[in-house]
Amino acid sequence: KVFGVEYGAKMCRELVEFLDTDVAPYALHFYTLNLEKVVYGILEMIGIMEKQVEADEADALTMAAVGSAWARVGDTVKCATGTGVVTEMDQSTGTATIKLNDSDTIVKCQKSEYEKVF
Repeated sequence: KVFGVEYGAKMCRELVEFLDTDVAPYALHFYTLNLEKVVYGILEMIGIMEKQVEADEADALTMAAVGSAWARVGDTVKCATGTGVVTEMDQSTGTATIKLNDSDTIVKCQKSEYEKVF
């Protein structure tokens, strides 16, 4: 994460220096993918915001990459069988145990077989 914060701050500084605010105002837009602390670090490093209170990282170990999204216990996901809530996550394989909505059915899906519902 440290490299990402440092490199992101360097890119943002260069972008802001490149843009001419007299011609058009600039804005920085970030996609956090549930990694908002990296964005906080970038914004702190370039002087746009002050240090925030430390975030609770208790759920960090329950996160598994799924394409461009992240899924963790408690997230709603959809798979071929239906839509439901992740009740368990196998960190070594990315396999999610999902309780399907409107039933007591429990299914296990590999990480390529489900996606997070936003």
